[in-house]
Amino acid sequence: MKKICVLLALFSANVLSAEKNNNQEFNQLLDYYCGTESVEFQEQVTIGEGKQILFHQGPFMQVNTELSPDVIKRTFSNAMQQANLSSQCSEYLLSYAEVVEDNVEQKLFARVLFNFDQYSLTERSKYILQSVTEKLETQKDTVLLNGHTDNKGRENYNINLGLARSNSVKAFLLAQGASKEQLESYSFGEQQPIDDNTTLEGQHHNRRVDIEKKANETN
Repeated sequence: MKKICVLLALFSANVLSAEKNNNQEFNQLLDYYCGTESVEFQEQVTIGEGKQILFHQGPFMQVNTELSPDVIKRTFSNAMQQANLSSQCSEYLLSYAEVVEDNVEQKLFARVLFNFDQYSLTERSKYILQSVTEKLETQKDTVLLNGHTDNKGRENYNINLGLARSNSVKAFLLAQGASKEQLESYSFGEQQPIDDNTTLEGQHHNRRVDIEKKANETN
C-alpha cells in the first residue's frame, strides 16, 4: 500500500485559532481519506472555539476578541461542501460531526472497489473499512452496504455478485467488532452505474460497495 500523506488544514478569518472543545456545539471534525490508482491522501480539519486577532486597531498593536459562533459554523460548513469526495475519489471515507444549525447532509460516507468478477477485499479497502469500524463503534450509526457491479455478465449473476461484495464488507466489519444490528446488506447489481461501462476505467469504478447512513439517522 502506498504511503499516505496526512495533512492538517487550519482555517482563518483574520487569524483563527482552532482548539478542540468538549462543547458538542463547537467540537466539529471533518476527516476524510481519498484513494485513486495514482494517489492516496488523508486530511483532517478540526474547528473548535476560536479567537479573532485584529491587528492595528486604534492605539493597540493587536486586540483579541471572541470569534462569533456563526463564523465557526460557516467555516466548517464551507469545508464540508468543498470536500465533494464522491466526484474526486474512486475509493474514500468521509466523516464529520453535525453542524447544529447548518447541517450539510452526506448520506454516502465511504466507498470501496473490487477487481473484475471478485468479491474479496483489497488492502486499501481493508484500510478504509477499519476506519469505518471505528466510526461505528463511537457513533453507533446503522449503515447500508450497497453492492454494485459493472454490466458484464447476466443480470441475475450481477445481483448475486453485488450481494457477495456487500456481504464481504459486512463480514470484515463484523470481524473488526461492528455490531450485526448496525449493518444491512443489499445489492443493486448493474442497475446503478456511476461511470461509463463502455470503458475499463468506468467498469472499475462501478465494481463497488457504497456505505451509506440509514435514512433519518445522524453521525
